[in-house]
Amino acid sequence: MKVHVKDFFEAARNRSPRIVENRIKLGVDVNQVDRMGHTAMTMALYGKNTPVVELLLKNGYDLAQDGKSLRQAVFGGQTAAVKLLLQHGADPNFYTADMVFPYNPSPLAEAVEKGQMAVVDLLLAHGADATKADGYGKRPWQRAHKEGHQELAEKLRLLEPDEWHDERWLRQRLEQLGVPEELLQIMASDDRKLMLPDCKEVGYIMFNSLADASIIENSEYFPGKTLVDLLFDIDGHEELVMILWYPKRKCLAYYDVDHDHFNTLGSAETFLKSPGKVIDSIWQ
Repeated sequence: MKVHVKDFFEAARNRSPRIVENRIKLGVDVNQVDRMGHTAMTMALYGKNTPVVELLLKNGYDLAQDGKSLRQAVFGGQTAAVKLLLQHGADPNFYTADMVFPYNPSPLAEAVEKGQMAVVDLLLAHGADATKADGYGKRPWQRAHKEGHQELAEKLRLLEPDEWHDERWLRQRLEQLGVPEELLQIMASDDRKLMLPDCKEVGYIMFNSLADASIIENSEYFPGKTLVDLLFDIDGHEELVMILWYPKRKCLAYYDVDHDHFNTLGSAETFLKSPGKVIDSIWQ
C-alpha cells in the first residue's frame, strides 16, 4: 500500500503516534520533503505533536540535513521537543533561513527573545554559540537587552568578549567605520530618544547605545556591504524599518524590511537638522 506524502504529513501533524508508526511500517520515507520544503518533522512541530516528534527521531529522521526544526520547536515554546531534538543530535549552531525567519536567527536567539531561560540553558549546555549574530547583525545578548530580559542578558554577557561591553573600545570600533561624532555622542548618552513632532509617520526614534549598535557585514540582505544598525526603536515601525550608517558612502541609509528595499538617506548633519522630514521621506 503506497502512502502519499500529503497523507503522511497530515498524520504527523494531527494523528496519534500509532497511526504514524503504521505508515512508517508500510515503508514511508520519514525524510521526504514536499514542494514547499516541509518535512514530517515540520508538520509534527506545527501540530505540537511531541510523541510523533520522538517517533520520527527513533525511525531515522535525519537531523544533519535539518536546519529549521530546532528553531521551530523553540519558537513554538515546545520545550519537550527541544529536549528530544538535542538528545538526538540536533546541532544548535546549524540553522537556515526560511519564510518565517528570513533573517536567520539562531535557536538560541529565538529562546532569548522569548525569555525562555530553561531553553536557553538547554541550548548552551549543548554547545550553542552565544556570540553568533543573525542576518541583521544582532547577537543574542543584544536581543535580551532590547527585550528587557535582564537575567538572560547578564548570563549572555559573561559569554562574550569583555571588549564588546567596553565603551572606549566600542566607540573606537564605530569611529573606524566613520560614524560621525554627533551620532556617537547621542549613542553614548543616557538620552537617546529623539522626539519628532513634525514627522507624519512616527512620533519618535531611539538610537542604539554603543553596545547595542550591531555591525552587519556582507549579510544575505546586504551582500558586499558593511553597515551599522543605529536604531533601538522607531515608533510603530520597529520591525519594519532599519536606519543604518553606510560607511562606504559616508551617509545614513534605510532598509524597508517589508519591501526588501535599501536606499541612502543623506548625511548625518542633514538628518539631525530635520530628522522628521528625512524619516518621512522613507514612505514617499
